[in-house]
Order: sequence, then C-alpha cells, then structure tokens
Amino acid sequence: MSIKRSNEEKLDLFADIIEPAYAVISDREWAQKWQDGDRAGAIRTAVKNHKPEIVEILARVEGVEPGAYEIDGLALFMKLVTMFNRPDIDVANGLFTQQGQNDESAYSGSATVNTGDGAQ
Repeated sequence: MSIKRSNEEKLDLFADIIEPAYAVISDREWAQKWQDGDRAGAIRTAVKNHKPEIVEILARVEGVEPGAYEIDGLALFMKLVTMFNRPDIDVANGLFTQQGQNDESAYSGSATVNTGDGAQ
C-alpha cells in the first residue's frame, strides 16, 4: 500500500525521521559495516542497536503513530528485499561516504579540459 503525500507532508515526514535516522547512521559499528559493503550486517546492527529508532522510522513511513505501530515481519522483509534490489542504492551509498575524497588516485587537477580544438 502506497501512501499519497503532498510535498509538504513528505517534508514533514523527512523532518520527523531525521533524528532517529541520524541515531542509526552515527553509530560507528553501523557506519563501518555500511562502508565495508556489508549491507546485511549494517541492517542487523541498526535493528539490534536502535530498535526504538527503527520502529519510529517504520511507523512514520507507514503513517502510523510509533506507539501504535505493529511490525509485520513478512511485509518488512519484502520491503527490505525491494529496497536493496534497487539499482540506485549504490548511488545513495556514495552520498554517505567520503570515498572519493580519500581516494589517493582521484583526480585533483583543474576542472578545465583540453579538447584539442584550441578552446579552453
């Protein structure tokens, strides 16, 4: 079931989940597993170490008050399978790491390119 939300409602949802999401992504154990590419380990760490935050995020996404939310294990599993089979998940991972900044082989020269046609 997909909940139709206005842009304002989506922004409210984003504001509501910032704190619990930050609690998860600031966990050093979670961050190390995520950065190492251990997605299953990162999820397991998030769930084991941040149960109240995970429940709050899930509840808010489902449009339910966290105190009244009941986890449906099968539905949650299917959502995770769907989410982690998305091709853009690695793009999202790049947003949360500094890999390009720490990679010594990354280019650090001028942003201009010599095209060979005399234009610069």
